[in-house]
Amino acid sequence: RFHSFIPTHLIRKNEEVDYSDLGEFVVKNNLHGSSVEAFLYEYNIQSGYNISIYYANKLLGYIILHYTKKSNVISETDLAFLRIIATQAGIALHQANLYKITQTQAETEKFNRKILEILRNTLDKNTIKHLFVVNIGKYFKADRVFFVDYDFKLNVYLPIDSYSEYLSGPEEKSFV
Repeated sequence: RFHSFIPTHLIRKNEEVDYSDLGEFVVKNNLHGSSVEAFLYEYNIQSGYNISIYYANKLLGYIILHYTKKSNVISETDLAFLRIIATQAGIALHQANLYKITQTQAETEKFNRKILEILRNTLDKNTIKHLFVVNIGKYFKADRVFFVDYDFKLNVYLPIDSYSEYLSGPEEKSFV
């Protein structure tokens, strides 16, 4: 619903959209009879202002102000303040994305350390296979994980054994 409201021809130009006079805005942007005009009237928008939120030339979102009680003109001082807020929001959103990436990398590193610890603590093939499938299954939230051994002499895959399979719950059918 929201996407039908934003005049995309204005956003593509990275223009700030100021519609302090709704009728004038509709005429100026040739929106008469459009879904944008219908949206504006359906939600009783008298005036508003849109500003894009960017970080490093990448669009991250919008700050949109609507006034439904009366038409409102935003002062240049308030517009400058809103632009500062949009800039700061872009930085904050970018930092939040970086933090999410860092968290994912830390989880992956923790998983890698866990797998390496398994290899260091045992030389028993069945224990290694069992710990691998369990940890991989839990990490990736898989319903089933299994190792398939390959016999190069016979040129065949070997049947799956109980050490080589992880099932997330009793409802999962085993390949063993």
